[in-house]
Amino acid sequence: MSSDQPNHKSRLINYNKQFIKKFLEETAAPDVTHAQILTSPPSLPIAVYELPGTGLRFPGVNLGGPPLTADWLSNALHHDKFKWSLTETYDWIFPMGVSIDLTVQEISAKIRANPQQRFVLVGTSQGAAVISHLYDALRYGNLQHFDSLFLRGFTFGNPRRQSGHTFHGYKPDPSGAGIDPNQLIHSEHRWWDFANPDDPAACCGNTRCGGPTVGLWMHNLWQFLNNDFTGLLWDFVEFIENPLNACFGSLGALRYVFKQVVQPAGAHRTYWTTFEPLHDGRTAGQICIDEINMLA
Repeated sequence: MSSDQPNHKSRLINYNKQFIKKFLEETAAPDVTHAQILTSPPSLPIAVYELPGTGLRFPGVNLGGPPLTADWLSNALHHDKFKWSLTETYDWIFPMGVSIDLTVQEISAKIRANPQQRFVLVGTSQGAAVISHLYDALRYGNLQHFDSLFLRGFTFGNPRRQSGHTFHGYKPDPSGAGIDPNQLIHSEHRWWDFANPDDPAACCGNTRCGGPTVGLWMHNLWQFLNNDFTGLLWDFVEFIENPLNACFGSLGALRYVFKQVVQPAGAHRTYWTTFEPLHDGRTAGQICIDEINMLA
């Protein structure tokens, strides 16, 4: 293995950070005071910001690319009441944490640019991580002035899902929590997490996803993808071969992740097809649609 790989990785990460800085300078929204945030005029549609999931990309290969999300939501909303938009999560930029931060800043700019428009956030997988960051910014961070405009958040396979939180009426608790150790806290009724109990992204550490030991490996996987993975295959091989990860059962855990996250029939990809959390004939996706339309 080449001795300059660490330098190459560092150059890639620094380049991506410079890309973000330039992007933010070009798209920065003007500052808005609290006094300028008024009640949304009746004629102004509710904005629906959708953030899709992503796949694990190598040169010429895209593993576990997300289901197409545009048609399931945009075509089902009342078009005279909602203004839907889909924002890609820059999944070609690594590490993943860099692409998440970039997307958070882009949606933040859109929120700031429309200080009278109420809005809904919808996120799948990596997109759910993005809107979880936005949720924190609305409650505790630099978007607090806009919190009164935020109506609902809907996540599918949320890596930051708070332990014990899903949405009203969903029982039993799927157990576990998001694969990201930095999980949400104090999630409210307006925040809906759709969590298939077999989905390791949202229910990491529960019995059906391998239990606490496998959960530790999955936390390490998230940290690796978020902080160290540069999009190069040898990075992934090094992670799997790391003795610390091997002791948690790398290969077995990796097989489970491949089955439930990458494969089309996996739990992470069934929120719009077979996963019916309320057992009322509606998929998680349809419940989300119905709830958003009720806001109009």
